[in-house]
Amino acid sequence: MRKIGLFVFPGFQVMSLGTLSAFEVANKRSGKILYDLQVLSEKGGLLRNSIGIDVSTKAIGDDEFDTILVGSGIEVLPTSPAAASYLRQAAKSTRRLASVCLGAFVLGDCRSGSRSARSTWTRFSSQTGRFGRRRACLQELIWLWV
Repeated sequence: MRKIGLFVFPGFQVMSLGTLSAFEVANKRSGKILYDLQVLSEKGGLLRNSIGIDVSTKAIGDDEFDTILVGSGIEVLPTSPAAASYLRQAAKSTRRLASVCLGAFVLGDCRSGSRSARSTWTRFSSQTGRFGRRRACLQELIWLWV
């Protein structure tokens, strides 16, 4: 069974939860649990999303995931040191690290070394200063660690 984590932040866009549906459907169609789905946050517990609904989350920690998806809110806020550290560590063992919408900027904040991030986001030009000397390319729908 592969573990899939959706890492979210206070005020995250509710559409982020929709990304888990693909894995949910795969589980349903196979008749067995292929994917263990978990919603993660820095501290765990209830986390309010963009439409005011509280979602139960598990605190980030040492668990290893096959895939981690990052979702954030409509406002692009600075990534906390704890979140950045977690995602940098996770990038070493996680097969896929991707974002939903503005979660791309969280991944951009966490990049290190020679790995690249790509986006076609319309807000891209307003956020390029956020990444300093880092090179960003407008090529893909979501930011991916390559």
